[in-house]
Amino acid sequence: MASRSDAAARYRSDGIISGNLRIDTGGRRMWVGNMEVRIEEYCTMMEPINNVDIAELVVIPKRKPGYMKGVVNIPFEFDLGRSKWKWNESYHGHTFGLHHNITVQLDRPWYTFDIMHSAPVTLERISP
Repeated sequence: MASRSDAAARYRSDGIISGNLRIDTGGRRMWVGNMEVRIEEYCTMMEPINNVDIAELVVIPKRKPGYMKGVVNIPFEFDLGRSKWKWNESYHGHTFGLHHNITVQLDRPWYTFDIMHSAPVTLERISP
């Protein structure tokens, strides 16, 4: 059994997810071009081994491309209730699952790698 600190954050499937993206450059100057934060919904199946993307909602934080140095906090927000589709509940079955991730992507210059980080979240439908 996972401890509470290992569990994915839990949100309403029609609610608001907000937070701050914290970037620490380790005191060095780092060029960042475009940046996006997205929530992704995808299906995993055991037979055949396959992953299928179902939905994606992208937020582009308001910042201009340029150098960053030190610790930078950038706010983001997803309003799931206002998106074009209904988000499914997260489900972790034996042969089928619906999963959700929040993914951050920082576009870097051509001579280096883009930075991408994902964290799992759990969505639940809650009736009023």
